[in-house]
Amino acid sequence: MADMRLLHAYIATGEYQQALALTAAAIPGYLAAPSQRARIHLARAGTIVRDRRRRNKDPILQQLAGRIKNATQGVTP
Repeated sequence: MADMRLLHAYIATGEYQQALALTAAAIPGYLAAPSQRARIHLARAGTIVRDRRRRNKDPILQQLAGRIKNATQGVTP
């Protein structure tokens, strides 16, 4: 849960490189024990990434979007 909050915070503040590094630990933890709160934070982070990706074609945002989308669909990395 804390990892999802931190991931959401990193994305909201524009720290995409740190967010991408955190996904390596946060997403498998979420998939192992999903919770409603963690799902909400992941969904909000995904919305932020999706909206920002429309204006900014940064490859890090592309990777983040893919990882978040896979996690919300239950696909393991």
